[in-house]
Amino acid sequence: MRGYSVGTSLAVMDALQVAIVYDPAMRLRELARETNQIRVYDSTYAVLAEARGVELWTADEWFFNSAGSTLRFVKFIGNYGD
Repeated sequence: MRGYSVGTSLAVMDALQVAIVYDPAMRLRELARETNQIRVYDSTYAVLAEARGVELWTADEWFFNSAGSTLRFVKFIGNYGD
C-alpha cells in the first residue's frame, strides 16, 4: 500500500477483520523438530504448557535432556527440590 500512512494501512486491516490465529499443530511440529522428538506426544504436552505459561514437569529424562536446554519451562522431576 504505497503512498498510504501506517494508520491508513492498519485501518484497512481492521476493516477487513484480519485475525491472527495461534496454530498449536504448527508449533507442535516446530517443537518436535527443535528437540529431535520422534514421539510427538512429549511435544504435545510441551506446547500446551508453553501456551498456558506453566512449567512442565516430566519423569522422562531423555525428553528433559533434549528439550530442557531450549525450553526453560521443562523440568525434570528427578531435580525436584534442588
